Amino acid sequence: MTMVPWLEILIVIYAYTGLVVGLLLSKIAHEELKPGKKYFHIAKIIVIFSLLMFTYLFGLKNLDFSSFLWAFIGMMLGLFKVNEFLFLGIGTVFFSARLSIVFAALVFAYGMICQAVDFSKKIFFQNSLYYLIPVLFLFSFNILRVFTSEYSIPLLFGVFMAYSYKYIVE
Repeated sequence: MTMVPWLEILIVIYAYTGLVVGLLLSKIAHEELKPGKKYFHIAKIIVIFSLLMFTYLFGLKNLDFSSFLWAFIGMMLGLFKVNEFLFLGIGTVFFSARLSIVFAALVFAYGMICQAVDFSKKIFFQNSLYYLIPVLFLFSFNILRVFTSEYSIPLLFGVFMAYSYKYIVE
């Protein structure tokens, strides 16, 4: 078993703390969040679209048939109500290997927005599990050597494309 660099772990923890900050924000300013719900929805669209563009610009290197296939699979998963924090956790692990603090900052903002709008502890624990299980799985079993970014980045691109579409249509 190989050692995971500390900087990658700190990037993943930083991205996760967005959920915690969102929960604290919802507890502190519960009354102020209700009138601003439409602005949070707009912010959610902007952040998920930024994740989509970041994945496209810095992740997709070659556009071959397998990239389109993985992007299509990601779109189908995103359209059929798979929790987005599962893919945010996977994306954070893959982009933390490239030491991308920008992706982690976008995940932080997205987690904070989602948790502030859906201010229940049940949603917090559910999103935390969906985020942390793939993170722990990918780090502990060193899956990054087998499931490379050549497959995961197009999958994430498809998922973020589907969520961008869903949030705009809502």
